[in-house]
Amino acid sequence: MTGMGYECVITKGCKIVRDNKSGEVQILNIMGGAYYAKLTSEQLEVFKLFGWKIGVNVLNLYNFRLKLDIIEQKIKDEMTGRGSQKQLSLLKAKREEILKKYSQINYKLNNIKAYGNYKNNNYSEEGDY
Repeated sequence: MTGMGYECVITKGCKIVRDNKSGEVQILNIMGGAYYAKLTSEQLEVFKLFGWKIGVNVLNLYNFRLKLDIIEQKIKDEMTGRGSQKQLSLLKAKREEILKKYSQINYKLNNIKAYGNYKNNNYSEEGDY
């Protein structure tokens, strides 16, 4: 997409924008709600090391993990609150859908040798990625 003084590409919850005048490039996470969030330094590092495709997939994993945390909290609240079976089944179905997408992307990334080595050497299971 092009606009007045900029060019951008949006895909899978990620937006990259280049200002035509200054040449400045920004990568934004657009899955965080009603606003675009700048990436953390660790997320930017993945884009720099591995490029756009792997960076977008890693960012998707991060976003899916956030969504899963929110759904898990809602399930806990529902079970301790009114306990609506309909609401619980909807939340569990949503969780399964996100877990399936998460697993597909994670499998794809783990089959890329360079990324797998980077992930194993730089991040623990409890880390950002």
